[in-house]
Amino acid sequence: MTKKKRSKMPYIVFLLVILVVALAVVIYKLPVQEEGKADKKADKDKGITLEYGDSYVFSGDIKSVSGDDEKILKIDKDNPGKARAVECGKAAVELKSGETVRVTVEPARLTLVLFAGQSNCEGRLATDETVDTVRKRVVLNEPLTAFATYGVSDNETGEEVNWIRNPIEALNVSNAKAYLPESLTDNSKNEEHNRTDTLTTDKDTAGKTGIDSAFAYEWYKNTGEKVWIVNAAHHGSKIQSWIPTSEETDNNFWQAVELYRGAERILSKEIEAGHYVLAHKGILWCQGENNYRMGSGEYVSRFQEMFEAFEEQLNGEGIAGLERELDFCGINIVRAAMDTPDNEEDFVLTGPRSAQFYMTTGEFDEKIILAANVSEKWGNDNSVKEYFADKYGNDEDFNAAYPKEDTQIKMPTSVREVHGGFHYTQLAYNEIGFDAADNICEMISAGKNGKAGVEEIELVMEDGVTDRSGTTVNVTAGKYVPFAVKVFPASRQKDVRISCSDNVIYDSKGLMITDEADSKGNITGEVKVTVGKTTRKIEINGKN
Repeated sequence: MTKKKRSKMPYIVFLLVILVVALAVVIYKLPVQEEGKADKKADKDKGITLEYGDSYVFSGDIKSVSGDDEKILKIDKDNPGKARAVECGKAAVELKSGETVRVTVEPARLTLVLFAGQSNCEGRLATDETVDTVRKRVVLNEPLTAFATYGVSDNETGEEVNWIRNPIEALNVSNAKAYLPESLTDNSKNEEHNRTDTLTTDKDTAGKTGIDSAFAYEWYKNTGEKVWIVNAAHHGSKIQSWIPTSEETDNNFWQAVELYRGAERILSKEIEAGHYVLAHKGILWCQGENNYRMGSGEYVSRFQEMFEAFEEQLNGEGIAGLERELDFCGINIVRAAMDTPDNEEDFVLTGPRSAQFYMTTGEFDEKIILAANVSEKWGNDNSVKEYFADKYGNDEDFNAAYPKEDTQIKMPTSVREVHGGFHYTQLAYNEIGFDAADNICEMISAGKNGKAGVEEIELVMEDGVTDRSGTTVNVTAGKYVPFAVKVFPASRQKDVRISCSDNVIYDSKGLMITDEADSKGNITGEVKVTVGKTTRKIEINGKN
């Protein structure tokens, strides 16, 4: 009888099982690497590189610092394992464990931004909100990451906005220097009105309501760039006061120019000292309520004149390290400022609102961009509640999202909690600041993330709220009507491409269908809006 030949397969399977088990045992016995340990090892072997103003937490308490300059690192008095880079150069940090870490401190990148416009850019308080409430809700920045200069519009407003009564006159061309610090980073010789650390945890009694602190916080988080905000906004101002005159008369435009130029000169000294390099220069604009009766075409024309003048004046000519053009002019979309500003009527497409949506699409100047449109989501109580719930989840996560003094705040659930009267609440200012920084960073490629996808496209007419996408709208032929494209997130607004049928016009004045009828006497047309691969359209039915 012939013996059957045994298959080798069982032995192979058995050997494979043994190998897998052995490998599992080896892996199991390997020490588990705690989060951050790989980075710490790299620190020991290769050293670490910080930027001027950065803080760093070492793996143990610091025993001593030596090197080019013993003042390169300042040890935190409350945390002996933490140090902040306060000069540039090389140092050796000896830990109490005996480990030595080499540290190189390089100049920091810094972005200089002018805030211009009216009260919601200056930071006026909402109805029923007090300074005591606001100061506990303002975003707090790490020291030496955010800097602030605020040219007060009047003493009463200054006391409300930056919490002090200023000892000097309101900002004007001749006194702008008095609002600027002697040094960007050393506040020891500065008064409260010209300290630069008011947006940080280093602040004493001084502070600042508004979007300033949240904008700086989010910009630094996105880019690692420090931020200096020069706020020259003036409550109640019309765009006419921001148009340059032939001479440096004392209007809002020249006051802002003088304040910003002074900041450029101080920053130039810091650059010369090796502390900073310029990262970006820009403008953040929030204005239009006081021009709600102005037509869209006129507002566009005046805005262009203003921006071109700012480009000419803020190019850093003759100031070492600052000689470059503005990178951006971001617009925080204005509200309508109608008689009932606490509900959806405040979204009506006034001339300034129509103009700002138009200027920030892909049809216009590339530098003029939509910075923040998040307030367009706050038309009623339900939409406010939905916005915060979608973004943060619950109150606990909301309070943990960013540093502030009060950590027991309930998320807003009504319009009054984000927009009381004509001004935003501080919690809303925070959201607008975050939104503006995120979107500008995205659009100028300063952020770390790739381009955001399109979440929503709305085609709105006069009421500014109802999405007309996929519908037919009836208009009077030969007459301009308000029209705007809203894109969420705002970083995609510049990607908007608008195409119209031959008998439909969309320009700075609005949307119009001509009175040309077809062979059957009908006046019809189409508007198509494309963002990336997403398209929305509306049919136009014209009536004589």
